[in-house]
Amino acid sequence: FRVASVVPRPYTEATRTAILEQAGQCVEPWDFAWTSGTTSEPKQILYPASRVQSLADHLVDQVLLATEAYAVTSPRFFFLNTFASDRSLSALLAKACPSSPAALELLGDYFALRVAAMTLAARYSPLALCWALIWSLRPTVVTTVNPSSLCMLLRNGRAAWPVLREQVRQILDDDDWRTVCDARGLVATRCDVLDWLAATSDPPAPAGMLPHVELIYCWQGGYVRPFVDQLRESLAPRQPDLAPMFSLSTEVVAASIFPHLSRQAGRSEERRGGK
Repeated sequence: FRVASVVPRPYTEATRTAILEQAGQCVEPWDFAWTSGTTSEPKQILYPASRVQSLADHLVDQVLLATEAYAVTSPRFFFLNTFASDRSLSALLAKACPSSPAALELLGDYFALRVAAMTLAARYSPLALCWALIWSLRPTVVTTVNPSSLCMLLRNGRAAWPVLREQVRQILDDDDWRTVCDARGLVATRCDVLDWLAATSDPPAPAGMLPHVELIYCWQGGYVRPFVDQLRESLAPRQPDLAPMFSLSTEVVAASIFPHLSRQAGRSEERRGGK
């Protein structure tokens, strides 16, 4: 990112004014990502379309590197998306697809079913859409910026099991969902999930909710550490690997796990300067 000797600037009213002025001068589509961060009022951070695309590409790049580094045997991907309407950076990233054809091929099932889920967002709960996507994809690699989000997903899914089970069944029987499954060769998987739901009257254990996961790629610093430990405990005896995510915040993006490698450009590519 060619960051060198840059002193972070606090978010003051003058900063906010400067960001609003920059937005007014932006020649490409843009949006604001909102974050409370360390201030009492939400901060508006400008994200032009090119910045969202760059970050989406970098995130996928790092996930693929982590998948390779942890030797995941059969990579199938899921990027946690609550399908809730909010102003977060995660919501902006959820709308972006990687620009690399190779990455799109690897993640094709995820993106195709995510589009189907978004078309059904007005008819089904975000929780049911999320679990329908997970069980249809059978992911071995789960990516979530904050591990607490995955902890909540597991807890809420088990707590709402009777309603969740019925809604997911309806989603999988929806014509829009069936069409994508047919196109992506996921018919057998869809039928397997329906059979499993029919036979599972009680909430599965957390490990049973994510039966195929081998790797969880998430942020592990600061206050989220207890949630990392909670995931390790709740997903026993599977014990998936937890790979530390590069620093991903709404205000600043910095590579720290595989800073010198680019999976999409080739492993031999190295960033100059080492930072």
